[in-house]
Amino acid sequence: MQSNDTEKFWSFKDTKTHKSVTYISNVNVVRTFLFNRSFLVRIKLEKETKYVIPYKYTSVKWPNGFYTGISDNLLVMFTDDEIKDVVN
Repeated sequence: MQSNDTEKFWSFKDTKTHKSVTYISNVNVVRTFLFNRSFLVRIKLEKETKYVIPYKYTSVKWPNGFYTGISDNLLVMFTDDEIKDVVN
């Protein structure tokens, strides 16, 4: 399921500092989105599948960017392409 405002599994309303944003242009500006809502995603990194709780999304040129999350008490960085599904 994708959000209409971000075209990702999360919405601007799910973030701490960008709740009222409805659109972001693709200008080269570093943006950090901290989630105030918990998600669980299944990702595939090379040959390994992991379940990760993302807590931050960083973008230099919207909508491209990467997530930072926690899995097995380790920090994991991944992109939208590596997300296989969002667990409800």
